[in-house]
Amino acid sequence: MARKPTETAAGTITTRIGVLSGGEVVALESVGREMFLAINGVQIALRINWKGKKSWVSVKQGWIVLDTNGPLSLQIKHNGKLLEWSTTQTPRLS
Repeated sequence: MARKPTETAAGTITTRIGVLSGGEVVALESVGREMFLAINGVQIALRINWKGKKSWVSVKQGWIVLDTNGPLSLQIKHNGKLLEWSTTQTPRLS
C-alpha cells in the first residue's frame, strides 16, 4: 500500500520512498517548485532539469545521488560509499 505524502505548515510535502540499511528514512521533499532527496529530514540533493536532462545536484557535502535504470531507480552514495536501501513504494522522478 502506497504511503500518503505529508505536508508541513511551511508548505513542504514529504513522501517517504525507502529506508537505508541502517534504518535512515529516504524521502522526496517538494518545496514550492523544487524537489529534494532527503535522508532523515536532511536535504542532500536537488532535482534539476538542465538543458532538457533531469539530474540530481548535491546540496550536502559528501552525498551523491544518481538516476539509474535499476529496480530502485536511484543510487545513493555517501563519502564515496554506495549505500544499500530498499523502497517502500516506487518513486516517480518525472
